[in-house]
Amino acid sequence: MIELAAKALTDHFSRAWDMMLEAANHFPENHWYDAPDERLQPARIVYHVLMGSDRYTWLGPADDYLAKRQFSLDWMKAPVQEFPCKKDAIRHLEEAKTRTLGWIQHFGPSGLINEKPHWPWTGSCALAQGLYHLRHLQHHLAELAVELRRRGLPAVAWK
Repeated sequence: MIELAAKALTDHFSRAWDMMLEAANHFPENHWYDAPDERLQPARIVYHVLMGSDRYTWLGPADDYLAKRQFSLDWMKAPVQEFPCKKDAIRHLEEAKTRTLGWIQHFGPSGLINEKPHWPWTGSCALAQGLYHLRHLQHHLAELAVELRRRGLPAVAWK
């Protein structure tokens, strides 16, 4: 049964990451750093997604994360121009997808249930941390989807 759960987690993450990549691609360059509310700037949202994914797929000791993390800007306070350009952000999103699927494979079905999470607020096991990560990804994907619609840009296809 747990093998099916691991397979489902992989499948749903893969689809959510594909939708995130599509959403990012639908923003023209002149929209990437722009929004009436700075919390809704596509570059800022995508950077926050990358930060979260970097954290929730971290395999090293939890105590080492802050010193070794890939994304260290304060996503709420940093000037938007400091975030990656659209091309670089999309490359990072592709890497995050690969890292996420590798994280699931690293634990395997039994590890997802039996291993403790790095981040206790995510739940009681690695599977719970994975589900927390998936919810975080989907939450911010929804923000981008609403921004695309508000701007009259192409919607993201459901996968």
